[in-house]
Amino acid sequence: MRRALARLLVLATVAGGGTFLVATAEASPTHCSSRVTNYGTGGAAICARRTGFYRVTITCTPASGRVYFREGPWLKPGQGESKANCNRPDRVTYHAVQKRN
Repeated sequence: MRRALARLLVLATVAGGGTFLVATAEASPTHCSSRVTNYGTGGAAICARRTGFYRVTITCTPASGRVYFREGPWLKPGQGESKANCNRPDRVTYHAVQKRN
């Protein structure tokens, strides 16, 4: 089985023009936190270390009960807080940090 897999990889490398790409592991932001702001109508997220990007995501709930979502801008660690707000007087019912490399 291993021989067959090795042959397949060699064949794929040759057929692909001789290049064999290996995905590298990139570090996502760490030391992150999110919180509710603006007396319950907004959210903020911050990350302090590593590389990549982060932003806040919040779920907003109006009196009608029909939820909607908001996201803050993508930032690099150390650039401060990513912030998002609900339409007033709607309330934040969930907040989180979203990360990407």
